[in-house]
Amino acid sequence: MPEKEGKDLSMFARVENHEERISNLEEADRKHEERFVLNEQRMDALEGQYTKLQNTVMMESRETREQVKNTEVKMESKFDRLFGVVETALGIGDRRDERKHVERMAKWDKVSTILLKWAGAGGVIYLMAEHFFSK
Repeated sequence: MPEKEGKDLSMFARVENHEERISNLEEADRKHEERFVLNEQRMDALEGQYTKLQNTVMMESRETREQVKNTEVKMESKFDRLFGVVETALGIGDRRDERKHVERMAKWDKVSTILLKWAGAGGVIYLMAEHFFSK
């Protein structure tokens, strides 16, 4: 075997080659370690930025919801005012008031009719009771 290898490299050259390869491997290992540490630092920085971004998104979302809610309230009040203007312009409010008045009058008419009937019936019942008890 040494004869076959002797053609390629002598033992001294081989040992020198191993030392050079070992030093190259150590250098490559050192560079990999430096890249690994740098990547860890970058990852930590990214995690911090992600947390800040997440907080910002949550805060903006909350503000957006509040703005939408405020806008809905404002729009509702504007629609109510607009409806009032339209009611006034078309006289719908007057008709509604007139209808309510007619409904109240019909209700009082029913109540008064019932009360008068009870009062009349009570008078008849009183007369009958007085007639039977007085004998």
